Amino acid sequence: MSLTSWVRALLGIGLLLAVGAEDVWETIFIPCINKTTCNIAGKQSSGDNQGNASQVNASQVSARADASKCFMDTFAAENGLKTMSIRIATLNLTAIAPLVKTVNNITRANGIPPVNWTLFDPSAENSIKDDIRRGSQFHAYVLTGQQSGDMAYMGFSQDLSSTVAMDTMLDWSSLLQFYRSSVAVFGGQVMSIPISGFMPLLYYRLDIFEKKQVLPPRTWDELIKIAERFNGTDLDGDGLKNDFGICMWQAQMCPSIGLPLVAILASLVQTHGLSSGLYIEPYSGESVLQTVAWENALTVAANLSTFAPPAPKYLSGTTDCSYMPLFGQGRCAMAIAGPNQFKIDSIARRATPPSVTSPATNSSNSSNSSSNSSSSGGSGASPVAAAFSVKGRIGAAIFPGSSEVLDWTAKKMVPCDATRCPHAVQYPGGLYVNAPPFAAMVGFAAFINKKFTPVEQLVTYNLISQVSPYARMYKSG
Repeated sequence: MSLTSWVRALLGIGLLLAVGAEDVWETIFIPCINKTTCNIAGKQSSGDNQGNASQVNASQVSARADASKCFMDTFAAENGLKTMSIRIATLNLTAIAPLVKTVNNITRANGIPPVNWTLFDPSAENSIKDDIRRGSQFHAYVLTGQQSGDMAYMGFSQDLSSTVAMDTMLDWSSLLQFYRSSVAVFGGQVMSIPISGFMPLLYYRLDIFEKKQVLPPRTWDELIKIAERFNGTDLDGDGLKNDFGICMWQAQMCPSIGLPLVAILASLVQTHGLSSGLYIEPYSGESVLQTVAWENALTVAANLSTFAPPAPKYLSGTTDCSYMPLFGQGRCAMAIAGPNQFKIDSIARRATPPSVTSPATNSSNSSNSSSNSSSSGGSGASPVAAAFSVKGRIGAAIFPGSSEVLDWTAKKMVPCDATRCPHAVQYPGGLYVNAPPFAAMVGFAAFINKKFTPVEQLVTYNLISQVSPYARMYKSG
């Protein structure tokens, strides 16, 4: 993308957000843009970026930040707010750490005042709503994508529909359609900027599956059988047959604690994708709670739980709701978890971060776990488990599905076929499996406060949108 097109796009963004504040844009913003683009153009013409296309892209990112800094500095000087910084509130979860780190790096590199972060406990949803009702002090909230409805209903979110369409640096069309059309949109308006994606997967011990010649499960029934097979065996090499068939339950206050149950339910109910509805039948309004599909989903979840460690009772700021520490320690043959599972377990020499405590220990080695916590890095695991790594031993598969689906009219489960389940996976032998179109907590999104001035909204948007483009997502961790 040329520098000229970037400038034209950013000018368009400024004008779109600044309706009713043309004087501010003409006297402050345009001179900032001109100054910034001249500096960048001078660097390019001097040969600093010759032969390296990635540096040109980096310059464009710097241009946006430099323009924001110039704009905010001038605005702050005129209004006596020289120490002003953007205030962002979010949830106190380790999954947010990459976002905080990236934003802080951007402000530091470009001389922008550091962001003032406020971290809410994940269970403090009422506190967040109370803050918004009182006229929130924050320029933006970063919350889970499914909270778009609440943010729009309470009148917090700025409509960004025209803004993202004009922002060629953000490259809105490059984001996956699901995030563009579902996560960020509410009531036909773009109410947030997607920051991260969260697609849960079924992880499994590749080495064990290959040794025992086991294939990833196609259905929930096959998953139960595999979990039963490996439950109560020695999976981490400590000589104790006390390990689990599957890790599946998160801490009780995690936003997506019900992920496994809802994923099971989705495969039984949503035969035509998202348009089928999940909790309510779209045409009749009937609740799924009154159907045999709900009963079946509870039964499958209960059967799987027989071979899983119990969920931790408490959620702390060091808990990652998408990560299963026991799988990383080698104590679970499989895990239902988010993308962090593969990343953490594939990078670290010891799979379990020191801040994560094992949610379950077997009575036969609980004394060892307690007495050796310091030698295991504070993980709460035995020395053998703490040293065990699943790095290079991780397989990943889509969630299993169901060969039977709910017939809402007949109020019974019926076999899945090409007509009833047009999106099903067909296996040899005529087996149709309806896999769940399920994205759990969908990831995090940034909501910009519409009650602040257009100037502050733009600076907040510029800062947050630098984190979102796909070209930067791989660098944010």
